[in-house]
Amino acid sequence: DLHAEIEKDNVAVGVAFAGVLIAIGNIVRIGASGDFISWEYNLTTFFGFVLFGLILLPVLRFAT
Repeated sequence: DLHAEIEKDNVAVGVAFAGVLIAIGNIVRIGASGDFISWEYNLTTFFGFVLFGLILLPVLRFAT
């Protein structure tokens, strides 16, 4: 349990959790970057990047 490990002052869990938060922030940042073309194009691109990134994040974490 993540919450229990953080309460026990497990530094490794805290660092790993911080890394996941930073990775999610970067995924959202990449999805939101770029010039505005149209609502349909930009929202489709944004959700495509975010969905792909959020699916790939735990897969790559499990693989390593």
